[in-house]
Amino acid sequence: MHIADSGPHLPKQPPLCYTEKLHIRFRVKAQGHGMTKKILLVEDDFETRYLLSLVLRNEGYEVLTVRDGDAAFAIAVERGFDLIITDVDMPIMNGVVLTSKIRSTPVTASVPVVGITAYGPATIKSMLEAGASVCARKPLNFEDFIPKIRELLT
Repeated sequence: MHIADSGPHLPKQPPLCYTEKLHIRFRVKAQGHGMTKKILLVEDDFETRYLLSLVLRNEGYEVLTVRDGDAAFAIAVERGFDLIITDVDMPIMNGVVLTSKIRSTPVTASVPVVGITAYGPATIKSMLEAGASVCARKPLNFEDFIPKIRELLT
């Protein structure tokens, strides 16, 4: 069977992957933001750290990422941030201990802290008791998560 060729072939574009769709969607939203807010993202899992930092940057935020709570605390005290997002289960210093230290240190005590976890209600309760402003469950629903971030930064 022969199929007639009716003209030049254009290369077929692959479908957009999830992160590319997010990039396009959030790049439009980032325009028009006033002063750039600084977010410290503390997450030991590379993929989660990468995707969340991509989404936040495309929202117009300046994002610094670190892999553990110990490094995060030192950087938070040294540089100052408008918001800290931290995973709960991490090596060296977990998110509950990090949040407690942030709350007990005068220079960081008023910075909103957002906990993120794959664990259940007991872990969320521990984060909130340590002083987190909110705690979200993984996998994150960005349609709910991003408005909460915006609210905490206003």
